[in-house]
Amino acid sequence: MKISDNIDLIDGTNANVYVIKTEKKIIQIDTGMKNNLERILNYYETNRTRPDIIFITHYHMDHIGTLSSLQGRFNPMVIASETEREYLEGRAVPEKPKSLLGKMVMTFSAKMNFQGISTCEKIEDENLQCVATPGHTPGSISLLMRRERVIFIGDAAATKDGELKTIGAFTLDPETAERSLEKIRALKPIKILPGHGDPLNLE
Repeated sequence: MKISDNIDLIDGTNANVYVIKTEKKIIQIDTGMKNNLERILNYYETNRTRPDIIFITHYHMDHIGTLSSLQGRFNPMVIASETEREYLEGRAVPEKPKSLLGKMVMTFSAKMNFQGISTCEKIEDENLQCVATPGHTPGSISLLMRRERVIFIGDAAATKDGELKTIGAFTLDPETAERSLEKIRALKPIKILPGHGDPLNLE
């Protein structure tokens, strides 16, 4: 699905997976669940391209499920926040959400042991800016495209019925998440591209 001339949404993934086409790089936002791999590979095969960078908004399994497979196939640079890198590389253990559903999902999530994770300073593009949006997880980050006024927010919030709200069951720190949501709203006019839900224009 085409969002704009230089942004695509890969159809049919559990959490939204976006692809940005800049002048020099192809940047993928998050990686969906493991069972989304075929859809993601089909996208790249159809478009005769490959990801140069994969930007991880946070460590939850519906956002990193195909990361290992994509690393093995394409060897992209992987970008995350410093805090999330600790979790992704297995050097820190994520806190479990307080909700029963969140605890169950985290209990059955595989141990993370990714290698070679970089942080935001490696994005050498003046148009792209990492924005700290913690709360859902301690190191959640969003990616802002300055000229286009577009921000990819992962699970900092979700859209539903034309509204932007934090995600209750899996959010570790609701108060911090609400502050991050206010930070996002303060960027308007902006197009919100969430991990769950449809694009939303804030005017």
